[in-house]
Amino acid sequence: MPTVPTEDPDEQHWRETFDKFKELKAQLGEPSDRISFEKFATKLRKNRADLLAKHNCKGVRFSVYEKDGKAAIKASAIR
Repeated sequence: MPTVPTEDPDEQHWRETFDKFKELKAQLGEPSDRISFEKFATKLRKNRADLLAKHNCKGVRFSVYEKDGKAAIKASAIR
């Protein structure tokens, strides 16, 4: 029986964040086709690991916002 890779519990949240990020980039006239979900998720995974270690929190949520006319992502620790 083949093993199915276990999906990260945050993957659905990351996909939603990725969609919002690409949408905001398009609204702001930035190219949004240069980033893959895999690269995006890798970055969020690293940011999550850093925040979990630094703040001893139980999770991390990401939000998309505009910063200096460009799409940006903010990480928030969940206590």
